[in-house]
Amino acid sequence: MTAFRMLAICVVLIGAGPALAAMGGASSMSATQAAAKSGNTAAASALSNTVSSGSCVATCQRNGHTNCQQTCRPGTCYYKAGNPFCIR
Repeated sequence: MTAFRMLAICVVLIGAGPALAAMGGASSMSATQAAAKSGNTAAASALSNTVSSGSCVATCQRNGHTNCQQTCRPGTCYYKAGNPFCIR
C-alpha cells in the first residue's frame, strides 16, 4: 500500500470514524471476514485497507476528536459507509 493511500485512509478514518461508530457502522474483523466470504465487496475491500491502531489514535487526537481509543480499536472494521477500512 502506498504512503498516499495510507494517508488517505487515515484522513477518512479520522473524519468519519467517530461518526461511523456512533451510527453503528463498526464491525468486528470476524464479521467483516464473514461478509467478505459471502460476497460483500465493501467488506473485502476493508480487509485489504488496514491502518494501525497507534497511527489511527495519534491522528485522531491530533485532529481534536474525542473517543479515539474506542474508534481505533484493533480488529474494528468500517465498511458499511464510505471508504472501507480495518484497524489492525
